[in-house]
Amino acid sequence: MNKKIGLGLNILVSLAMTASAVFKLVSTEAPPAMKAFPHLLEAIQYIAALELIIIVLWLVPQTKKIGFYLLNGFLGGAIAAHLIMGDPFFGPMVILALSWVAMYLQDKTVAGPLQA
Repeated sequence: MNKKIGLGLNILVSLAMTASAVFKLVSTEAPPAMKAFPHLLEAIQYIAALELIIIVLWLVPQTKKIGFYLLNGFLGGAIAAHLIMGDPFFGPMVILALSWVAMYLQDKTVAGPLQA
């Protein structure tokens, strides 16, 4: 049962990240807070491509752990970027928490000190 819940959360995280990447690729207008950082606007397609690569790694069972760790790094950077821009960082924080719960339910070896 726990693995099914973990799989459902895994799919939810994947959909949220994919939607974020597609929005970055399709959107013609940057959010107002992002206009203060033109170097980010120049790299937005690369950021979206990186998101998609991470999600593919996260979804493939053989590369799930490396995808998980890359996802954590990416979302940590997203939280930091939102804080710097003064935007709410609730979205990336929730996705990060859900990814940890999903991974723990599917593979307890990532729990580190929480392992019994």
